[in-house]
This record gives sequence, structure tokens and C-alpha cells, in this order.
Amino acid sequence: MTSIAPREPRSLDVMRGGRVALVDDDPTILTSLSRSLRRAGHEVVTSESPIDVLRRVVDEEFDVLISDIRMPEMDGLDLLTSVRKSRPNMPVILVSGSATMDAAMKALTERAFALLPKPCDHAELQETVRRAVIESREKREEHARQAEHERARFEAKIRRQRESATFDAALEQVFMVYQPIVRLATREVIGYEALVRSRHPELGNPGLLFAAAHRLERLDQLARRIRNLAVVPFRDREPELRLFINVLAQDLDDASFASPDSPLVEHANRLVLEVSEESRVGGDLGRKLAACREVGMRVAIDDLGAGYASLNSVAEIEPEVIKLDMVLVRDVHRHPVRQRLVRALVGAALELQVEVVAEGVETADELECLRTLGCEIFQGYLFAKPAPELSPPSFRLA
Repeated sequence: MTSIAPREPRSLDVMRGGRVALVDDDPTILTSLSRSLRRAGHEVVTSESPIDVLRRVVDEEFDVLISDIRMPEMDGLDLLTSVRKSRPNMPVILVSGSATMDAAMKALTERAFALLPKPCDHAELQETVRRAVIESREKREEHARQAEHERARFEAKIRRQRESATFDAALEQVFMVYQPIVRLATREVIGYEALVRSRHPELGNPGLLFAAAHRLERLDQLARRIRNLAVVPFRDREPELRLFINVLAQDLDDASFASPDSPLVEHANRLVLEVSEESRVGGDLGRKLAACREVGMRVAIDDLGAGYASLNSVAEIEPEVIKLDMVLVRDVHRHPVRQRLVRALVGAALELQVEVVAEGVETADELECLRTLGCEIFQGYLFAKPAPELSPPSFRLA
């Protein structure tokens, strides 16, 4: 008798019984095999009709199909072919008392799990069914994992499309606000920092807007939009009024950043590029900033004191301006350690001929303390909140 050896499954651990569909036109054999499989712990659904079994296999979930080959309505090989159309991965075990070589080849072609001799050895049948149940469940689990993966990918794609549409809308509603930077001794405005906002209800917060741009890999598009808008109020203003604008290192990789037709180049002599700690130091950032300086731009280190690499940034970039982070400024009059740090930074900046801007000043106490520590230039709510126009600051509480 010819038989097809089953593939060794990945796991042969003892499992709970499977659900088995069993078809044989001989009721005696059907009963005998059914009893044997039930003793082995399987749920067995029996039928003498292959057409009935085919319908049930299509409509219901079974782990294994066991079929006689020779039956009057439909032989087991034709049943196997039909099952493969709807259940391509279901293990099918064929049994026959006189299988030919052609039958064995067809069973192999249609990926029968096994071809067993008839009458069946019950121990061999039980072991074969056990292996088939393991394989069936492994394949179902793999199919479920793949389906879950595809579902997750599809949902991620839909989320990205929705987020992209939301970002498009937010980008259209981007506008700039400006906060004055003042020299207190002369009560003059030396410049304004341009800050981005959006009127979009979901991405109005700048942090959310930039986070979405980062996820969608559209930071360059947002940065170009900001650059185009930021310079608009300065077109008819005095040339000495400075424009402070935040940049990331990747902004400098954009060929349009300092090209002759860039909106920034037109205002290069008033422009101060604020490089944040996020941009990091290293690579060719210094070279890129040098190219900006060649057209008249100046460089500021933003948020000095917010990161451990800040002092190294000063050494590497050699800025014309440093801006003290709000971490140092907030309640500085109550914290002697912060006062010592500010005094040291201001002293070092004075020696390096670098301007110092204390940003985030909100109270008269903070201002007075910073003045005693050597600060002369300030920015913060104490003077003005960011506004869409180049609004004058208030010195009422200063």
C-alpha cells in the first residue's frame, strides 16, 4: 500500500482534541473510526455522504477531514480537490483499501496530509490525526497573525491618510505671532521672535503641529511655510529691527533656505537664526551656519541651560546671541544656584562679546534679579505676549 508521509509539525505537544469531519460510505467503518477518534479526545462529525461533508466543511470550522477514497457520490480525491478551493490549508487524510499509484500522485498534488491503508490501524490513525490537528491550528494561528498584521497595516495607512489630511488643513491655517525682545536700559525693541501657530482645532498647538510634521516626514514643508510667513511684517520696517526665527539642523539642508530667491535672504542682515538644543552639535552644522553668516545672518543658541550639551554648543557654533532658557529664568530670585549659573553665563558671554537674552521673564521680581546678575536684554510675558502684529511692549511693570 502506498502512503504519503506527513510533514513533521513544529510542535508535538499533547493538545486538546480537534474537530474532525469523517466521511465513509460504509457505516460499520464509519462507526469504528469515529469511536476510536472520540476515545482519543476528538469531536467527530460523521457522514456517509461526501457532498454533505463538503457543504459542512465549507460552512463550519474543522481541524481535519478524513475521507475514504472510493465512494459512490464523489470519490475522496474529487472531495479533496473541492475542499482545497475553500479550505486550502485544511489537513485532509485519505484512507483506501486499494489506492493506485495515480491516486497516490493526485493525493500528493492536492497536498493530502496523509494516505493511510484500509482497514486503518487505530494507533496510526490517532497519531496522524493528532499531528494534523497540530498543523491545522498552527496554520490557523499563523493566518490569524497575518490577518491581524494586515489589519494593523491597513488601519495605520488610514490613520496616516487622515493625519495627512488634517495636517494639510492645519498647514493652510498656519500663521505667525511675534514677541518683542527689549533692551531695558533704553526701553527699545531690538527685535521680535517669530513663533508659529495654527487656527486648526486639532493642531493649533505648535508642539502637536511639529509632532505631526515629524511623523508625516513633512517638516521641510512646514519650515518653508514658516519662513515665507515670518518675514512679511518686516518688509517695510527699519533695517536694524531684528527677526529671530527658530531653525532645526535639517532646515539648513533645504536648498531653498539660503538661495538667492529665499525670503530669508532678502532680510539676511536682520535675521537671527535660533538653533535649539534639539539640533545637536556635530557633523557639518558649523559649515552650514557659516554659509548663512556669509549672506549676513546671525546665529543664536536657544534655550541655553536646558541641556547638558549647551556649553559645548557655544564652543562649536560661536553664536552672536545666547538665549537663557526659562528653566534658569523661572523664579530665579528664589534660587541661589540658578543665580550663580546665570551670573557665570553672562560673564562668559561678556568676555566672548556675545549678547545674552533672558527669555520667559514673567514677573518684576525675576526681572530685577536678572538685572542684578548682568542681563540687559529680555523677552517674556512681563513685556508682551506673542501677537499677530509687531506690537509694542509694555514697560509698566519693568
